[in-house]
Amino acid sequence: RIMRAGYTSFKRGGTVTFASILTLVITLSLINFIVLMNVAVNSTVQMVKNKVDVIVYFVPSADEKKILTLQENISKLTQVKNVTYVSRADALAEFEKKHVNDYVELQALNETPDNPFGAELKIVASSVADYDTISSYLKNEVMQKQGYDNLVEKINYAENKLVIDKLNRVIENARVIAGILLILFALVAI
Repeated sequence: RIMRAGYTSFKRGGTVTFASILTLVITLSLINFIVLMNVAVNSTVQMVKNKVDVIVYFVPSADEKKILTLQENISKLTQVKNVTYVSRADALAEFEKKHVNDYVELQALNETPDNPFGAELKIVASSVADYDTISSYLKNEVMQKQGYDNLVEKINYAENKLVIDKLNRVIENARVIAGILLILFALVAI
């Protein structure tokens, strides 16, 4: 009896029923799309955040005690999430692992009598916006005031700055778009 009444009602108001169902399907599809895009953007941003870091490369003759002291000092910064020390031997092993199929690179490496790699400090910031502060600290405080300028070969922040800036823009754009869509849905619901 209920099924028959529902069928009769559906048959009599077919256009209105179709429009109602279509509206629900479109609304649920849009909500589903927004949720999926949010998950995709957040996971991509998180993946890129985990790969972005600042690496301080030291000359091969740098004193390990000084590097470990610097690691300790950098770790105390509130903007720093993690600082990893990579020894000269570990840097060499990383290079060999990365270039295992590159015969020319390995041949050139075997020609050198000593390990040509210096130690490294890999610095991961608490948030993407903190990399500028960390870089300024490294350039000003560490290099000039603490006298590490003759031990540091290179700081790769400038190379990663483009990626970091793009990541900041993606995060901001995603937040703006999510806010606009939220306001749009709120207005449609009224």
